[in-house]
Amino acid sequence: MNQTGGNLIYQTGQNFTFAGESLPSGTQIEYRLKYLEVPLAIKLRSKDFGRMNIYAQFGLTNWLNIKSSGTSSDGTLDNASINDEIKMFNMGLNIGFGLEHDLGGNNALTAGVIYNNGFTDVTSNPSVNDNTNLKSLRFRLGFIF
Repeated sequence: MNQTGGNLIYQTGQNFTFAGESLPSGTQIEYRLKYLEVPLAIKLRSKDFGRMNIYAQFGLTNWLNIKSSGTSSDGTLDNASINDEIKMFNMGLNIGFGLEHDLGGNNALTAGVIYNNGFTDVTSNPSVNDNTNLKSLRFRLGFIF
């Protein structure tokens, strides 16, 4: 599960239609998006040095939109459903690297950084010319058992 969001200001020069409502130019929309995320990646690991190894991963992240809501700065929309304004599916590149520390047996500690960069526009409003991609930088801490 991935919850993300952000704010967009629509400077269209005229009223525009968003979530079935007519909004004035300059309106800011606060997006709250919930995705089911399915990453597919190849993980490359170095040989052990001591009890540690380095890894890198490269692959694709697939996002399936589960819920979208938005609030407009003019008060017309207040946590309203905006599912029609968001594309159902999105895909992006994920690249990461990190360290694993062997604790003995099958146990290990892991720490890393992963960057996700969406390929396509997540918004689907035809009345507004925009291009909004999902991007994220994540820090991963974990216990492998």
